[in-house]
Amino acid sequence: MSARLDALCPELVCQILSSCDNLKQVVDLASICTRFNTIWTTNASTILTAVAPRCIPAFDDALVASRVTTLVKNSILEAKLPPKSHEINIYTFTAKASRPKIVDHIQARVQYSNFNF
Repeated sequence: MSARLDALCPELVCQILSSCDNLKQVVDLASICTRFNTIWTTNASTILTAVAPRCIPAFDDALVASRVTTLVKNSILEAKLPPKSHEINIYTFTAKASRPKIVDHIQARVQYSNFNF
């Protein structure tokens, strides 16, 4: 009897994707079939929360830096003063407070690359 990968339950596929060492492996596995891709896109936050810390050293710090930078940039684009540093609760920008989305992962990766080239 042979088992088919595309017949696995979504929870197991999500666990397999979460076990990847880096985002390239996740994308490669998600590209196997439409079903895997759907599971990846539906559960991206959960998978990224597991995989991102293995890809980016100090991921949570990079995520906070990325999110705070976005906050300041958006304030400036709206012609408003950004919040003062004592008005910002850093915890609200961590992965524990708000699961990272794909764009957060990309921005954190760029932030990490800017400081560690």
